[in-house]
Amino acid sequence: MEAQSTWTMNILVRVLLYLAQSYHEYFHRTCQDYYKSREVKMPKPELYVIFTGNKGRKPDKVSLSKEFFGARI
Repeated sequence: MEAQSTWTMNILVRVLLYLAQSYHEYFHRTCQDYYKSREVKMPKPELYVIFTGNKGRKPDKVSLSKEFFGARI
């Protein structure tokens, strides 16, 4: 989760990095080794940004692949 008063698409990158760190900590805490061939168990992610700035200046929905890699979803 991240709180912002100024919108930037870089929030998507930061949220992705927070997610990776959270999964890393989760695997360590649950003693799962993601280098082994056995599939790890992981919770479904939920990502939130609390935006407190001007409502008209942010998109309703964002896509990491579309914004940074030009993919259409």
